[in-house]
Amino acid sequence: MEERSRAVFLSYCSQDAESARRICEALQSAGIEVWFDPSELRGGDAWDAAIRTQIKTRSLFIPIVSKNTHERGEGYFRLEWKLAVDRSHLMGANLPFLVPVVIDVTNETDDRVPDRFHERLWQDLTGAPSNTIALQTNLGSPMTTPMYSHSVPVFRQLLTALRGILAQADTHAAAKAIPPEALLQARLYPDMFPLIKQVQIAADFARGIAARLGGVEVPAYDGNESSFADLDGLLARTLAFLDSVKAAQFEGSETKEIVLRPGTPKEKKLTGDAYLANYGLPQFFFHVTTAYDILRHNGIAIGKRDYMGAY
Repeated sequence: MEERSRAVFLSYCSQDAESARRICEALQSAGIEVWFDPSELRGGDAWDAAIRTQIKTRSLFIPIVSKNTHERGEGYFRLEWKLAVDRSHLMGANLPFLVPVVIDVTNETDDRVPDRFHERLWQDLTGAPSNTIALQTNLGSPMTTPMYSHSVPVFRQLLTALRGILAQADTHAAAKAIPPEALLQARLYPDMFPLIKQVQIAADFARGIAARLGGVEVPAYDGNESSFADLDGLLARTLAFLDSVKAAQFEGSETKEIVLRPGTPKEKKLTGDAYLANYGLPQFFFHVTTAYDILRHNGIAIGKRDYMGAY
């Protein structure tokens, strides 16, 4: 079997050439090899053969989706899309290959986009060319480990949302002349931790999981937060730490041995994948959810969108 190249194929229609060029340059600056044909003289047997070879050997296929592709019912980019979709049907379900990128307000349900694209996670670069940095991060290397993508981005999303929820609670307390401590020390039940502790533990799990799987020292914080401002600072520091951990550090972490409560009667050894899926993520979600529940129970006007944040 022919070895796959550690590179990506960038597919676009001619009207999107400038956007494609910027994305190409951003990926190349991150050390990612990109097959990018700036020529508008497409077609012919030689070109068709080159396209087939490139799509067959690339690690990732990045189709740029836009209002221009929607309006064009025909175009060589559609042949590229078809060849890539055909190849994807021969690949394992868990093998990343198709990475659709949308550069404007085109809807992901566009009926002129192959169904196979709808089954994949889209990268949204709408209205901000600098967002190609996010695409670089998500690609990382052409084969980014799921151990990273199923942990750090999830922690970022929910902790960022939690910061927003806590800000709403702080505003609510001020508007209603409620002492902040009444919310910060609120509990769902007397034998459960108060809001402050729920937030602290959620942040602890995010840092601990990312550090252990990423092979770095777990950062230790004082845990002496006593106000909404303190909690916001804690989450800001946690998010900064998560940003410092890179996807490449998670390679092979699924088989890494993780020891919980070492040297105690409750010591438990888990592989990295079991630690993340069966212990770490459930713990993290429990404490974030409980923090949300405490505030919702105490009258803060928040809902599921606030809990989930941007995704």
